[in-house]
Amino acid sequence: MCCGKTRRGRRFHSDGVLDGQAKKRRTVTADKVKVWFDAEGDFLEVRFTDHVGYMKETDNEAVMERLDERGRVIGFSIMQVSRLAKQKPLVANLLPTVS
Repeated sequence: MCCGKTRRGRRFHSDGVLDGQAKKRRTVTADKVKVWFDAEGDFLEVRFTDHVGYMKETDNEAVMERLDERGRVIGFSIMQVSRLAKQKPLVANLLPTVS
């Protein structure tokens, strides 16, 4: 099953198996997305909500994810945007570790 809903109606995505258990992607669904680009700082930020959150490193050194207090992804940022390869997409997993 690709995606489903919890008993409270929240969506989740199942992405493979971790220690024999399916790990769940924790994200916030958004009706609106806010995007900021700072040309001087060469920095792009995408926010799915205005909730307070904190930044966390990802497996890609150019990408940071913004998480809320419950560990859900509420946005991400990309540093040194102009240095990215033009013909190749930037790939990063925005998944908090579920234990």
